[in-house]
Amino acid sequence: MPSDADTDPREVPWHPRLRHELIGHERLERRLLQAIREGRLHHGLLLGGLAGVGKATMAYRLARFLLANGSTDAADLAIPAQHLVSHRVAARGHADLLVIERPVDPKTKKLKGKIGVEETRKVTHFFTHSAAEGGWRICIIDTADDLGTEAANALLKILEEPPAQALLILISSMPGRLLPTIRSRTLHLHFSPLSEAQVAQVVEDIRPDHGLPQAELAALAKLSSGSPGRALELMSSSGAQHFAAFRQNFAGRGLHLASRVELAGRFAPLGNDPDFDVFSELLTDWLAGTARSLALESETGSDHAARVAEIHQGFSRSIRLANGLNLDRRQMLSRVFEELENVRCEARGSRWPGNQSSI
Repeated sequence: MPSDADTDPREVPWHPRLRHELIGHERLERRLLQAIREGRLHHGLLLGGLAGVGKATMAYRLARFLLANGSTDAADLAIPAQHLVSHRVAARGHADLLVIERPVDPKTKKLKGKIGVEETRKVTHFFTHSAAEGGWRICIIDTADDLGTEAANALLKILEEPPAQALLILISSMPGRLLPTIRSRTLHLHFSPLSEAQVAQVVEDIRPDHGLPQAELAALAKLSSGSPGRALELMSSSGAQHFAAFRQNFAGRGLHLASRVELAGRFAPLGNDPDFDVFSELLTDWLAGTARSLALESETGSDHAARVAEIHQGFSRSIRLANGLNLDRRQMLSRVFEELENVRCEARGSRWPGNQSSI
């Protein structure tokens, strides 16, 4: 019979418990390490910031360090992936580490909407027992945003009367919405958004096989708003896949009528469509970058650059109108594709930026 881990949609190769590199939060790590050295690590930590910015990675990194009795002379909290503690944490098999998440519904195989009180009671039970290995007992709640009111209240006793060498780490993307009693009894550490370069660096580290041109990776990093987790979601989104199909068609046989109709038809004509939002952002950046690259070419290239710049401006304006007036997105995309194909035909024989072949 498959376990919850087998059906859990969060179970990806880059799950935070499997990650050992942490980029962009060195100041917070130094602060935690200094608290450990001075014996004043707070018993309740609230890690707040954007979803996917590295909060859970830090939580597991800190947990491994404490469970492995990391040296206080260390420069950071890193514990090697080969260490026994790292293996046990990765396998969810360390007796002194409890992780509370939204459970998987055994019937639907989907995540339940909340962390219920029965889950948080496990925390109380966990902390009433001595550490199996005589050291720290650590509980990570990922995320505290998923706690129901009754479940959140069940944590208060632990926060008010913490056992010795017990650490409760709450991860939250919306710490301001947590119960005031939770916030007042924890030390809040804010995780700032990463720079676009740092986001791209994390994505390269996690997905070295992504196969994206640097320009597209940079566009995804820009769309991520400083969250590598968001960038990874975008990378695997249908919108990003549709954009890859667009680029492949454009770099190959071109945007003939059939391909224009097929590409535009992948999107809902009206209403909220997250895939369209991702695709349009990537296309907007691609148009702007292509216009800049063409402008650096010969005089003919400058003429083509002006045409692409006009398409970019028109597309940006159309997006605003489509969002405000709920216009048909498929018609808008078909028109943009046709305009691009016209420029492509006029520029036949010259080099198109980002393509290996001529247009």
